[in-house]
Amino acid sequence: MRTRAKGRDRGCYCRFYRDYGHDTEECYDLKNQIEDLIRHGHLDRYIEKPHESSLCLKGPVERQVDVT
Repeated sequence: MRTRAKGRDRGCYCRFYRDYGHDTEECYDLKNQIEDLIRHGHLDRYIEKPHESSLCLKGPVERQVDVT
């Protein structure tokens, strides 16, 4: 992320890099590292798993009957 000090936006600060140039919210490296932690299961207690909906189709689609 390090760029020449002259070219950095001093109005934006990244707390991940502790440097100027972009906002923490826009830090691609931070987002990628968080996604890797999620994929490896290190942040499971912070991630809400999607609940199975009763409207989801079960089984092969050709065996479903539309009753509406």
